[in-house]
Amino acid sequence: MVGDGNAVCTAASAKYFSHLVPSTSVGWIVVWEDYRNGATRDIYAQNVDPYGYLGDMSPRILSVSDVPGDEGAA
Repeated sequence: MVGDGNAVCTAASAKYFSHLVPSTSVGWIVVWEDYRNGATRDIYAQNVDPYGYLGDMSPRILSVSDVPGDEGAA
């Protein structure tokens, strides 16, 4: 829960490894993992503005692919 008690996530599964990080604009991003879609954890995030209002919750990134041998470089 944030702000006045608005739930960031109401999925029935337990949440793991939650983090709160400042947004590049204004507010915060809450990130966590949970098992709501099966046997493996997925990563979820929610934008929260400075007043506790949640941003648009529709998915933006549907998958991520690793680049072999990039060593995480940008």
